[in-house]
Amino acid sequence: MVTVDSTQRTVEVGADWSQDLNPVTRLTFGAAHTKVDYETPLLVGYRESSTFATIERTLAEDTQVSVEARHGRLHPDDL
Repeated sequence: MVTVDSTQRTVEVGADWSQDLNPVTRLTFGAAHTKVDYETPLLVGYRESSTFATIERTLAEDTQVSVEARHGRLHPDDL
């Protein structure tokens, strides 16, 4: 087992957009980008981009269903 004590720096930026299609249905789109760096050369930083789309429907006062599609891509920093 190898243990490395290092500071991790994370920067994340993202946005969501939602629209009520009718009183019981909502559509949401979003995207985010994350950048992670480490102080040690033993760990490799990375960038991650992701997007999603969700449709949500209220069936009853205490019941909701949703379907979500997500896509993400991980980009390791060059060594």
